Amino acid sequence: MKFTTYQAAVEPNTMHPPAVRVSSDVNAYGSGGEEYGKLGAAIGQVNKVLAQRRDDLDAADVMKARNEIMTSLTQQLYGENGLFVTGVGENAKGLMGRTTDAINQTYDDVSKHYNDRVKYALKGNLNENMANFQRIAASKEMAEGNEVRKETFASNLATNAQQAALTWQVNGAPTMYVKNGDTLLQVRAKQEGWSGAQLTEERRKMVTDVAAAAAGAALENEDYDRADEILNQFRPDMDQQTYWKLARVGKQKQQAKEMDTEADEIFNMPGVWDGKNFNAAKAMEYVNARHGKDATKEAAGASPADVERGFAGILGQEMANGRNGCAEAYLKGTEQLSGFCAREAEKGVVYVPTLLRDARADDSVVVEPYTSGMDIPAGAAIIYSPPEADMSDPENAHHVLASDGKGGVFGNSSSAADYTDENGNYIRGNGKVTHGDSVEIGGGLVPALIIRPKDGGRVSAYDPEKRDRLMKLIEAKGGDMQKAYQQQRRQYLDGVMQAAQSAGSYSAALSMLNGQDLSMDERVSIERTIGQYYHVGGSSGGGRTGGGRSGREYNPSKDIEIMKKMNARIDTGTKISSDQFVAYKSAALRLDNSGLLGDEYQELQNNPEVWSQITDDIETGGLDKAMKRLISCGVDPVTACALLAKSDVSTALTNDFEDEDEESHDEYQGTD
Repeated sequence: MKFTTYQAAVEPNTMHPPAVRVSSDVNAYGSGGEEYGKLGAAIGQVNKVLAQRRDDLDAADVMKARNEIMTSLTQQLYGENGLFVTGVGENAKGLMGRTTDAINQTYDDVSKHYNDRVKYALKGNLNENMANFQRIAASKEMAEGNEVRKETFASNLATNAQQAALTWQVNGAPTMYVKNGDTLLQVRAKQEGWSGAQLTEERRKMVTDVAAAAAGAALENEDYDRADEILNQFRPDMDQQTYWKLARVGKQKQQAKEMDTEADEIFNMPGVWDGKNFNAAKAMEYVNARHGKDATKEAAGASPADVERGFAGILGQEMANGRNGCAEAYLKGTEQLSGFCAREAEKGVVYVPTLLRDARADDSVVVEPYTSGMDIPAGAAIIYSPPEADMSDPENAHHVLASDGKGGVFGNSSSAADYTDENGNYIRGNGKVTHGDSVEIGGGLVPALIIRPKDGGRVSAYDPEKRDRLMKLIEAKGGDMQKAYQQQRRQYLDGVMQAAQSAGSYSAALSMLNGQDLSMDERVSIERTIGQYYHVGGSSGGGRTGGGRSGREYNPSKDIEIMKKMNARIDTGTKISSDQFVAYKSAALRLDNSGLLGDEYQELQNNPEVWSQITDDIETGGLDKAMKRLISCGVDPVTACALLAKSDVSTALTNDFEDEDEESHDEYQGTD
């Protein structure tokens, strides 16, 4: 780099000696003035070399200083804790100023070690780099500021929705949070320069979030009426897909709650559950009285909310009959609202003229002409026909939709799925279930007839789907209750048996039994078992040492034979009498006391998991299932039968046992 030649500004003459006249003749100095010219040229060359040297040195200093400055600024801006690295979010505020300060300070710190020529040249050399740093800082500050405002806006909207969820039960709370959202949207719209259409879309999202949060909280708290209230209030401004999703969930949960309540009511009716046993036949009588073919109820129209819930599950769906699925859609959406619709749905009616004929023959509904502006009950069928058609002929009934109770309709739209392809061809779809705001649908069809429930009296309450679902729920509840009781009872009887065996004597055990809550069958069974245990009543059995009351050695062969008979009965599916089962248990006890069943038996009977599996198998598949599982695990038949004989299922199975027969007498006699 070439710098401007620095010129000294010092007064050359401080004294005034006598003037000396210099000859203008170059020859006066000899050699015709040649030496003078050479001297001047030499001095000029020296000065030129010196200037070049100075310029070279300055240029080197400029590059050195530039490198120092750029290295320092790069570290300050892009290092681990650099301004550009940490300048994000709220920290981006003032980034431009901090960057400029860093540039100026770094320049000052470095340049102070260099002369003015270098300083001047350095500024020009760094100008573009410094300007670029400033542009980056300004851009980053602006972008981060926009992001912060965006995040703050989104956070405020999210907080609005959260507060709406927390205050779902407070009247007016969702409305207040929607108004708060409107204020936030107006500010944001000005900041971003939104169009009217964009503002409308953003508001729809905001209202949907607030309403969904509040309604969702109501649903979680099982306040389905409040959820309906919130959804219906904000429905016009909500995303419709979200609305129908929540409405569908609300319908399902409300129906489930209502069915649970009804199941509990029936379960607690006389004769259904006596504390021990579930009477499914009696429960079915009550269910049929409410929802069977002969069931009736007071005539009452459905509410708009009922109709919305009825169609929520099929809205936007294609019917099996495609474009001709109007009757199918109507009955799917209303079958829960009236007995007439339930009966037609069960019959599989898909033809509008058939629907009209059946309605005219059904005493629970009224068929009347449509008049403009009439108040059509929610859920009523609107029959459409060509203008001026003779409606005495059911074949003129071309279309059917359901009234929403608010001037609109639900049902299958034949043209809803139509579209124009990329070539401009009009493609007809299969139709889908939609909601319309008016009963006037065009297409050359007009409302002609209304099918509605009678205003008073009794109407059919027949609802086969609800009947079947309700009965399944009651049966499941009854099964659970009975299983729980049986398990509890088995535990109780096991405790009684253990107490009897710990009594010390047969008489003490009998005395203890007198204070227990036992049925006759339970007492007889336990007395027989403890009689065997205490060697009373002709049985001996002996302990592991072998001796019995008679002094004779214990002969296990008969007990083993008894176990084999038990195995044979289980294997052939032959029912076992109560006395036989007691004999099997006694034989198993004697074999166990004698130590003949071995270590495998001891390990199995001391394993809680084994007993749990045996119990489950017996409850679900009887002794046969439990036996097969044990054999499949490698347990020998005698050992398996001994385990099953000691499983204490005799009480639970008593009602299924056969009466004692002659062949079994020897099985339950005492054995010496």
